[in-house]
Amino acid sequence: MKCGDCKYWAEQDENDGECRKYSPRKVLAEIYLPDANSQGYADMLVNSMEDNAVWPLTHESYWCGEFKPI
Repeated sequence: MKCGDCKYWAEQDENDGECRKYSPRKVLAEIYLPDANSQGYADMLVNSMEDNAVWPLTHESYWCGEFKPI
């Protein structure tokens, strides 16, 4: 009964993914621009409270009471 074995889970990276049991939820997020002079991100916020709609990010080993087998 883990996220990685649930029909609602969509893998994104090696062990991480999105729970798609429900529609994406609106969240407030800090948005950073890539720094052209490095491989990291700039220290400057583009918009500190931008609205986004996202599915919850989970690890494949997480579980919840909404589990449905694949």
